[in-house]
Amino acid sequence: MKDKVQTIVFENQYLSSRENAAQKRSEVLSYLDDGRDIIFDLTGVKSISASYADELFAILYLNVRSTFKARISFLVDDNEDSRENILSISDAIKMRESQKDDHLVLS
Repeated sequence: MKDKVQTIVFENQYLSSRENAAQKRSEVLSYLDDGRDIIFDLTGVKSISASYADELFAILYLNVRSTFKARISFLVDDNEDSRENILSISDAIKMRESQKDDHLVLS
């Protein structure tokens, strides 16, 4: 049986707002709970704000830390925007990791 995969496509080129990110994170967590792996399609995304990256990707990481690398992947363009977006996501995760609040899982 083939693994179930859900591709998350973003409607906007500019991702911002903690509220929007929290809604997207809730959607992603429901797919993960359903046994689906996630592909974030970042093609065409011009920028991701630090707050959006934190709220969606870093908090998602805290929720699924042990399976993040195995179940979540990214589809990106080969350009500077994509490099900056991945850096923004990586920085947000590193910031959350450095806080060492392992006992607190936000959802």
